[in-house]
Amino acid sequence: MNWLSTIPVFLICIQLTAQQTSAPSSADKKTDSLLLHIEKMPPDTQKVKQLFQHCLSISWNNLPAKLEQLAHEAMLISQKENFIKGRGMASYVKGFTYYGQRNFQKALDTITHALNILESVKDITNSGHCHFLMSHINYDMGNYPQVVYQSGAALARWKLSGYSTLDGVCNNDMALAYIRMGNYSKAVEFSDKAYRASKLADDKKGMAQSLHLMGSAFFYLFNEYENAFKNINAASLLNLELKDSFAFARNINMLGEIFLEQNNLPEAMKLFRQSFEIYSRPEAPPWGKPWGNSNIGSVYEKTADSLLSH
Repeated sequence: MNWLSTIPVFLICIQLTAQQTSAPSSADKKTDSLLLHIEKMPPDTQKVKQLFQHCLSISWNNLPAKLEQLAHEAMLISQKENFIKGRGMASYVKGFTYYGQRNFQKALDTITHALNILESVKDITNSGHCHFLMSHINYDMGNYPQVVYQSGAALARWKLSGYSTLDGVCNNDMALAYIRMGNYSKAVEFSDKAYRASKLADDKKGMAQSLHLMGSAFFYLFNEYENAFKNINAASLLNLELKDSFAFARNINMLGEIFLEQNNLPEAMKLFRQSFEIYSRPEAPPWGKPWGNSNIGSVYEKTADSLLSH
């Protein structure tokens, strides 16, 4: 199997903000409820702060239309109250909505404006959040050196402020960027850093992502099957514990690919079918079934090759 054709699957699927559409979840309903609460708050600086904090905790995918309107209101409040930090927060929210609309350059320009304001009032932690979002925007634009730069800048600021919640995610982002740039040793180095940071924060989801990324690098890029299996299997156990069925399906699909490469076709097929069954659910990510179909087809292909060789 050609790893170049497969790497985009596992890169896309472990990004913090998955690019997929699913049925409305309890998290979506909670987001709508919180936004409704913020919308009804008095027009003061507290409303600006609440909107900003809420924006830090949600995904750009399927953003509610009212978010842009609330960002505009937050800017008006901040200007009226001479709340300089609030202007930076409102700019961040507005830039986040542009990111959700996939208007990357406008998002970058607006977040850069937010960063300048927040740095002017020495808000180190939220300056780090600006760099973090800029790294994600640059990843989607294919500017991988900037992903490394912006993620490093975020980590540097958070180290100064004592904020460490997203250390694991930032290091994973850099690992992803290094894979895209072909620097696989760096990719393993930063996914290992991500794992250690996530473990320190007791972030099992982050740990599972790092383990999957490390295992994928060992398998696709170095052909180290033992290390690949060890890391991806550990990721699958964590995702099983977290009841994250789609992440678990991704893991066992990868384990199946290792078995396939080692010509253990019965085990490969068993895992591919199990993964395909999970990815057949209506709410599954769109890339799941095609990936599963391709892998099942690879087993049939390899079985035919084996029969022809005798």
